Amino acid sequence: MNNLGRFLTAGIGVLSAAVLVILFLFSDRLADNFGKGETVQVRREDFGEDQSSLTVEHEEVSFDGNGIFDPLDGVTATDCDGTDISYKVAVSYVSGAGIQEKKISYVVYNSMGEKLTAGSRLTLSGYSGPDITCDAPESMTWEELQDITGTLIKKEKLQGEDGFGKDATQGIASSYALDENQGAAVITLSLQNSFGDVKLMKFEVAVEG
Repeated sequence: MNNLGRFLTAGIGVLSAAVLVILFLFSDRLADNFGKGETVQVRREDFGEDQSSLTVEHEEVSFDGNGIFDPLDGVTATDCDGTDISYKVAVSYVSGAGIQEKKISYVVYNSMGEKLTAGSRLTLSGYSGPDITCDAPESMTWEELQDITGTLIKKEKLQGEDGFGKDATQGIASSYALDENQGAAVITLSLQNSFGDVKLMKFEVAVEG
């Protein structure tokens, strides 16, 4: 019985080792197939004929400040499968030869990650760029520095225009940098309009309190 027991024990040990080897090889294979995660690749042939496009209906447009200018008017974009992706189109402005000349740049990416670009020329009639008029005070308190724009508007010392003569005072941003040795602060006012043009103004005030 002892010999038989030893024989059975040895047999079970060999069988267990064989099962472990098989499981190891099988799990390794599974790892090759699934362990790294299956990547779903988007291929152009999945869409059939490529239908991606970015179209600008008007290559030259003009705006005189009346109403609201929509740079995406007449701009359409489609994905590889023909799906409308016009809402994904990004717009930026590039300055031209003069202040009244702009280039509108359009960019969109399709499902393949390909970049589609287009452009148009914009003429701004009667446009002079944003402007800031400020009757700079000689001094401001600490409390006033926390809301420079609001303080100057309340004192009727600040006005901003959008470039077409329309009021844009509420769009003026402000910041300050302290010069503690002099007990003063350098105020920076900035106004950016919808066409990307910026007007800056700086002045120094004494800090009270």
